[in-house]
Amino acid sequence: GEIAHAAAEVIGRALGAARAGCGAVDAAETAFRIERDWTDGRLAGFTGEHRLADYWGGFADALRRGGPVAVEDVSRDPRTAARADAFV
Repeated sequence: GEIAHAAAEVIGRALGAARAGCGAVDAAETAFRIERDWTDGRLAGFTGEHRLADYWGGFADALRRGGPVAVEDVSRDPRTAARADAFV
């Protein structure tokens, strides 16, 4: 948890993000769990278990390809725009 929090803080500060976290996807690839996240205070924390499909239908596929999964603006990205409120 401490390492995930430290990594999230470094990433969040470097990107100028309001919140960042590292999560682990479950074996069924239907949900992810964030043990510790980082926030600059503008947004609430995001710890807990979350369903991948609540964010976008291809989320699990994007993770499976490897590498980072990044969304610059959830309200404008075509993968997430319809469910942008889920990210707040």
